[in-house]
Amino acid sequence: MTVAGLRHIISRNEAGAQKEKADRQAIIAGLQAQLAKDDKALLGNSAFRRCLRRTGKGKTFEIDVGTLAEEALFGSVTILCSNAGCRR
Repeated sequence: MTVAGLRHIISRNEAGAQKEKADRQAIIAGLQAQLAKDDKALLGNSAFRRCLRRTGKGKTFEIDVGTLAEEALFGSVTILCSNAGCRR
């Protein structure tokens, strides 16, 4: 695909996407279990922390579904951009 004179090559790794989906599901299950107990312990785990957002009510947290949806959409996608011309 060429956009604004730049050549873009887009690829998706299906095996990687399936693994990332399983990993995301495990993280969500862990988050839900931990949120039911004590959410402050989640902040020490970087995998959990990136999927959380403050609720705005004190210092409590909830699962950030927007972040998870974005990861699902763009996970295992690689985009290469080049200004090199194509030869035929």
